[in-house]
Amino acid sequence: MLIEMIATATFAATLGVAVLMWFSRQDKRPQFSIFQDSDSVAAFLFDGETLVDSTSNARALLSTIQITGSPWAKLSGYLAPHLDDFSDLPDRLRLEGVVTHYSEPEAGRPLLVEADMRGGLVRIRLSDPSAAVGASGPNALTLRA
Repeated sequence: MLIEMIATATFAATLGVAVLMWFSRQDKRPQFSIFQDSDSVAAFLFDGETLVDSTSNARALLSTIQITGSPWAKLSGYLAPHLDDFSDLPDRLRLEGVVTHYSEPEAGRPLLVEADMRGGLVRIRLSDPSAAVGASGPNALTLRA
């Protein structure tokens, strides 16, 4: 009788763990993003200095930047050698709406920065104009960081 109770308790516990594991898998939804990850562009969406959304390439780039701080601080530090006036970007966007900038030739490999402001949100797109369009594999920007 004792053996039957132990066997029943073990079976019930195993079944309970299996059910919990099954339900936890059902809750794994893909991360929602407003961006398409179909190209090699790293795109960021900021509300002030708060990162609202980004592509997977942008998240990978941020994770490789060896600067501590917020995503805005990391991106600012990464772009500083390429754009001497990155800190003025929000003010320029309020005036101009759209800013397109190629990196300085002395900064090494080329970098295209496209930024626009809509409804107070700043979208920044980084791309490597020398990278092959539609190439698969790791993002060239992430490899450079």
